[in-house]
Amino acid sequence: MDDAGLVYELLNADAEDADTVVVLPGRYLDEVYLRAAASEEAPSARAVLLEPPRRIYRGRDVVGLRWYVDNIDGTIEPATFADALVAVELVVQHVARRWGPPRVIGEGQGGELALALALLMPESLAAVTAIDAVIPDVLGWQRAARRADGLPIRMVHRRTPVDPAGALELERLGARVVYADAHGFTSGPRLAEPAALRPS
Repeated sequence: MDDAGLVYELLNADAEDADTVVVLPGRYLDEVYLRAAASEEAPSARAVLLEPPRRIYRGRDVVGLRWYVDNIDGTIEPATFADALVAVELVVQHVARRWGPPRVIGEGQGGELALALALLMPESLAAVTAIDAVIPDVLGWQRAARRADGLPIRMVHRRTPVDPAGALELERLGARVVYADAHGFTSGPRLAEPAALRPS
């Protein structure tokens, strides 16, 4: 995993026949929530907790971390997004070779990277949980999406609105998508879609 150049923590490394969870935090490292989500997703799993590589400064103080640069207008800076995606992809490939396809849980920017992985390498994933995230829209990124036949994807929305267009894109590729709110309520994406997006 060192090839990716990311800082990580490995929990339950010696667990036999256990699922593996790769955890991608958001910019403010809601670590307690993410550890709980990983434990709920796969109790007694080994977990790889990654740390976003870029610091967020207020003056000289580090106030958070992030995977890539996003601008005030919401646009994503392509080069930093590509760097983050390649690094996370390397970790997932390493984990998949060593322990089998992992579950990936991401929040915020980490969730957006998790959804990008679902588009690019679904065969290397066991499942995806994306918390407060949408499929990222990056200038110049042409998603060469692959069939995600049966890949379970849970989109959890605690603070952000649902992303029915993203869910439909994933469904068209064969993923099994459900929505969940902060209290664990789940529903199919069609139940959460605005009427304008429902098939007539």
